[in-house]
Amino acid sequence: MSDLNGALRVLSPVAGTAMSLDTVPDPVFSQSMVGPGVAVHPEPGQEGGQESEHEAVAPIAGTLVKLHPHAYVVMAADNRRGVLVHLGIDTVQLAGRGSPSWPRRARRWRRAHR
Repeated sequence: MSDLNGALRVLSPVAGTAMSLDTVPDPVFSQSMVGPGVAVHPEPGQEGGQESEHEAVAPIAGTLVKLHPHAYVVMAADNRRGVLVHLGIDTVQLAGRGSPSWPRRARRWRRAHR
């Protein structure tokens, strides 16, 4: 959903505390190589979640266009802006272990869709 001046309202995909990207111990994110954004430190008891399931929701209304075991991208309805949600640190090395199961095809999501 955009407001009157065209800004895209982005919700947190997980419960937690918003933090500056420069606090993330991964230069791809801390140096904004994948673009601007924020980090979300999970609620206590949610971090390091390989041993239990956690839920992430769509941060914007749009279409799910890219799926990885550790990340997904939702494109806004205007097809000009998208939001990358990357779950965890060093998750690429896990090769999908501990990751949620995602839908296998593009689909429309409401904001906060589970």
